[in-house]
This record gives sequence, structure tokens and C-alpha cells, in this order.
Amino acid sequence: MSADLSHGLEELAGLIHFRVGAWHDFGYETPPAPNCKAIPPLGERTAQAIKAAHTAMEEIDELIKRLHMLRARLVAELRQDSDIRGQRTDRMLADFRARQPPDISPDPAAPDDMQETAQLLDRLAPLAEVADLLKRHDPITELRDLFDRIDPDGDL
Repeated sequence: MSADLSHGLEELAGLIHFRVGAWHDFGYETPPAPNCKAIPPLGERTAQAIKAAHTAMEEIDELIKRLHMLRARLVAELRQDSDIRGQRTDRMLADFRARQPPDISPDPAAPDDMQETAQLLDRLAPLAEVADLLKRHDPITELRDLFDRIDPDGDL
């Protein structure tokens, strides 16, 4: 893993904030009190204020560049993470299917929820709790919860 691209972004944003303040000659758009100065009008800024504005633009360009690099890395890492998770899921499903008896075949004419219910019931048939689940309002959710309790790691 290479360097953390997010390191220093907050400090750079703080510098930009300071430089913009210098461009405004540390004045207020609407001074909150009589002893607070207003932002000088354009054409009347000091050389230091102009230099601060140029430096702020360079720092903004650097910040944008670093943010784009960070975004590109995050996109790449998220895609890689998704691929790794997908491969692990595929292996787990293949292992699970390899352990299942070949006679699990719900009625192909049944709706998908019914097929899933039939598959879950076939897997959980030896358990006494199945009878109680069938009495409940939403057997699919209840069967999933039961399956999660039986196999909390999701290895099956």
C-alpha cells in the first residue's frame, strides 16, 4: 500500500483559507463592528494581497490534483475490494453447493420466493424449529434469521 493521499489535505485547505483571507486583506464583507475593517475594493488591494491570491490559486490547483488522485485510488480500491468479496462469495457458494444432496430441486413452476422457501426448508428440515417457523407471518425472513443463527459466519 502506498502513501496515504488524504494526509495533509486539511492543512492545505487551511492554507488556502488563510491566503483568501490575505487577499481580502483580512477584512470583512460586512464588518460586524465599527472597529473592524472592510475588504478593500478591487484595484486597491496591496501587493501582498495579490501575491496571496496567486499562491491560493496554486494551492487550490494542488488540492484539486491531490483530491483527484485520492478519488482515483478509492475507486480502484473499491473495485478491487468488490472483486475479492465476489470471489470469496463464489467460493463459499461452490463449497456450500458441493455439500448439498443432489435431490434439492423445488418445483420450477413455483414463484422465486416459494423456491427459496422450499430450499431453505429442505436444508433445515431436521430442526424442530422449522414447524414453529411455518406458523409465523413471514416464513422467509424467519428462515433466514434461523439460518443466520445456525451459521453465523455464513460458511454454508
